Amino acid sequence: MQNGARLKSWAGPDVGYGYINNITYNGMYVNNTDWPIVLDACYFNIDPEVCASSPSQVNITNILFKAIHGFSSGKEGQNVASLVCSPAAVCDGIRLEGIDLRTPENPDVQGTVLCDGIAGGVGVPCVSSNGTVRR
Repeated sequence: MQNGARLKSWAGPDVGYGYINNITYNGMYVNNTDWPIVLDACYFNIDPEVCASSPSQVNITNILFKAIHGFSSGKEGQNVASLVCSPAAVCDGIRLEGIDLRTPENPDVQGTVLCDGIAGGVGVPCVSSNGTVRR
């Protein structure tokens, strides 16, 4: 499987506004999944340049990923979650609780959570695209 728990929004010059609010993913087991958790504000093979010039304007708030455990496929190395929000929208209240996601190559260590554009912490250590680790 390519993705487990996933939220996505479009970017581009002709996309509208909107919001995703108050969503909970709770009690999931994933196995052999490229990205067990994904929040994607540049969905559907849009060029990064288009996303940068016309980012998504969908606000994403109050999202909880809870009690999600299992294994990625290892396709993304040590990365098991990607939380990337748009710079042109609100992205707040994104939380991970009770997450235990690992890779087949390194099953004794928690996988890496990537995050960008989220206000505040997400409840677990996450690594931004500039290499900053935050909680």
